[in-house]
Amino acid sequence: MFIQKNVVPNNSSWMRDLRFSKPNVQINQITMPGSHEAGMYYTSHCTSIVHSEWSITQSSSIYNQLRAGSRYFDLRVYSLL
Repeated sequence: MFIQKNVVPNNSSWMRDLRFSKPNVQINQITMPGSHEAGMYYTSHCTSIVHSEWSITQSSSIYNQLRAGSRYFDLRVYSLL
């Protein structure tokens, strides 16, 4: 079986689809997908000690993570100042 890398499935409407398939579902009955360290799909300030391959935790942008179905994000904010 051949799996294409970096192909993002479009699951962006899963919450709307759930409303029609299970109209009485409550929020505490849903397992909601999220993204850990969602912004770490790209690095620009790595050093010789901390390599980018050790830092990158996602293979898709936040937009593509949304398209894949993620609905909450763990973001680690870093300032160069």
